[in-house]
Amino acid sequence: MIKKKLLIFVFLILVIFNVYSKEEKHLHILYISSYNTSHPVVFRQLEGIEKVFSKYHAAIDVEFFDGNRFPNKEDADKFLDYLKYKLSKLPAYDGVIVADDPAVNLIVPNKEKLFPNIPIVFLGVNEVSKAMQFVGDYVTGVAENVSIDETISLIHKQFPDAKKVYVVVSHHMTDQINRQRFREISRHNKAFEYEEIVVTSIDNHVLKEKLKSISKSDVVLYMGAFIPLPKGELSVQESLLFISKNTKAPIYSLWECTIINGVLGGVVISHREQGEIAGSMLLKMFYGKTPKVKLSSPNLVCFDAKIMRKYDLSESDLPDGAIILNRDTEVFGKYNFIILLILFIIVILLIFFVIELMSVNKKNTREKNILREQKERAEESDLMKSAFIANVSHEIRTPLNSILGFSNLIAHDDLSSEERLEYSRIIEENTINLLGIIDNVLELSYLDSGTFKFRQKKFSLIDFIDEVVEEYKDLFKKKNLTIRIENNLEDVDIIVFDKVRLKGILVHLLNNSYKFTEKGGVVVILKHDEQDSTKVKIVVRDSGIGIPENDKSRIFNRFEQIDKFVQGTGLGLSICKSVIEAGNGEIGVDSIVGLGSEFWINIPTEKSKT
Repeated sequence: MIKKKLLIFVFLILVIFNVYSKEEKHLHILYISSYNTSHPVVFRQLEGIEKVFSKYHAAIDVEFFDGNRFPNKEDADKFLDYLKYKLSKLPAYDGVIVADDPAVNLIVPNKEKLFPNIPIVFLGVNEVSKAMQFVGDYVTGVAENVSIDETISLIHKQFPDAKKVYVVVSHHMTDQINRQRFREISRHNKAFEYEEIVVTSIDNHVLKEKLKSISKSDVVLYMGAFIPLPKGELSVQESLLFISKNTKAPIYSLWECTIINGVLGGVVISHREQGEIAGSMLLKMFYGKTPKVKLSSPNLVCFDAKIMRKYDLSESDLPDGAIILNRDTEVFGKYNFIILLILFIIVILLIFFVIELMSVNKKNTREKNILREQKERAEESDLMKSAFIANVSHEIRTPLNSILGFSNLIAHDDLSSEERLEYSRIIEENTINLLGIIDNVLELSYLDSGTFKFRQKKFSLIDFIDEVVEEYKDLFKKKNLTIRIENNLEDVDIIVFDKVRLKGILVHLLNNSYKFTEKGGVVVILKHDEQDSTKVKIVVRDSGIGIPENDKSRIFNRFEQIDKFVQGTGLGLSICKSVIEAGNGEIGVDSIVGLGSEFWINIPTEKSKT
């Protein structure tokens, strides 16, 4: 009896010591993924695992089998040899977590060779029956059951008028397992017609045309397909972006990590929770208890708020407890300087609009006293001003939409540095466009109020033209256009004019030529004025679309735009004309439709002032 009690006492001491030693020991765990670092599932699974082991000071090593890109037996054997070599050089691991079917089907059958007497937990397994053959004291895991039936039912609730679901799959192992499940479900679920698009069986150009042909009233269901390339394949993120760019139909998915790049949502698998469950299982195995295989996977309803708005879905269209990503965040965050700058610009623009509207109202009051024979001209002027306000509103709204949209995007923490730089460039470019519109409105106000100041000075015309043209060479080169100077002046070089405003006029003419010229280029010609020897003529000749004869007489009028589909306020040429005339010069245009245009300026030389 005493011997029996002694044995029980020793057993209890050993159990307590074992528990204590596990808590004190720095655990060393190996995570083996079926994929590579570009797959979003990897880091979500690791987040769940690290959440469990963070308080145990666990070190987690990571190996990537990359079975989708290297699916052959020869590839698998080389990975096993590589893994065996590394294991022979390292201390034994306390536990191993193997993720997704390709790695599980390779590692678990070779457990005794690789990890004898070391607990293994698998997760993300779709082919459960295969993994179950090896379940025992040292092997257990978490199955992955995609919610195909539940997602199709949700599609039917949210898009009851949809007639067809297009299922995008590939020939990868996991895709084929889920493809078989889908076929079984679709035989019983007759809510829709179904068509499979196997991306690995068709050319990418054919795939693009197929996606574009899908009606926006139908639905796309993404089932993990990696779109192939001549060498390799697109990542999950790139594949989803390819699909969303080429279809107007809503896209559903079955995994939380794929609710990105235009995907609407679905009843999805949470890989974070998968990782957390697998980590908890491995922790229990350290204490001598092997949990049963968890056959039901942690699935949840998840949707992207931005894409919901695109398809007019509200939160009431989602089941209770649904997770909504990308909700509108707090306005003022770490990018509040940009937001404040935008608000300041908006306030300034509103002030200008109020002033302009007040001016319009005053002019309308005065116009009531104009003689009857001037009524038609007054009404036309009123219409043009209204069109101007509407046009400027549109012109301001366009860059403001870009600034506000990309300011919202730039606040996201998951942007790459390249994306953040690109969004900052777009914000800067549209802010410059806004300032240009403000400059035009200010210039118009100065001209109307009589406060316009013309600062004449002497300067070298040739040097000035060289500087301006040099600034445009790179821009024209990007469009495969040429730009050059033709100097026909002999002894005249010094002119008398407002240099800053002359540059603004020349820049406006060059911008117009660039905008309306698709081939050929621009020549800036310097020559003597044929009618007045005290003036020189600057000609900007392009090979663009030209101007119809009946439009030439009105292009210098305020608020006039020949092409309403091209961005602009209709003030530029009118301001140019006013400035030129203030400097005792002239401006005009000669043009032939289809051949190009010549805008010319006559300005005084030094001789005219002597």
